[in-house]
Order: sequence, then C-alpha cells, then structure tokens
Amino acid sequence: VEVNEQPFVKGLSDKAVTVPRFGEAVLEVMASGTLAKALNQLRELQKGGRERIDYRVVGRLSVSGIGSVPFERSGDLPLSAPGAAPKRPLPKGSERT
Repeated sequence: VEVNEQPFVKGLSDKAVTVPRFGEAVLEVMASGTLAKALNQLRELQKGGRERIDYRVVGRLSVSGIGSVPFERSGDLPLSAPGAAPKRPLPKGSERT
C-alpha cells in the first residue's frame, strides 16, 4: 500500500478463500509498516492544505487453476470530519463501512 505516493505497509496472507461466482469474499491480510513511515505521513498531514489522501494498492492473487493474477487499485479518500459529506464521490469499492 502506498499513501501519498510513498510506501506505507506491505502484507501477505497464506489463507485460502473461496469467492462465489459474481460474488465477493473477505481475505485476512497481515500487514506491517514502520513507525518512520507513519510519522512521515503524519508530518505531511500537519502541513495542511490537503483535502484528500491518495492511495495505491498493488498485489498478486494466486488463483487455483490460473496462477498468479496481478491487481492494482488507486484513488483518494477525503480528510473531512467524521460524518461530513465528501466533497467528491468516493471511488467505486472504497465506500465507508
């Protein structure tokens, strides 16, 4: 995962998950980062002037019978106060839960 074009965390999972046809499933991923990366991001946020945080998620899925399938997803998330409406719609798939 990259945040504001900087590496933030890396992760992996050794657990299998079955995704139903035209469905979805949750996969538990163990991720780790460093305190330095977190502090760098906090420093950037303290500078102000940002209304959104850019993110990028890159990885590979091991699919039975197919092999390794790469994926990449990027977008941005609002920095508005909790409960406040975002100024732009969130990218599909990144809705708040």
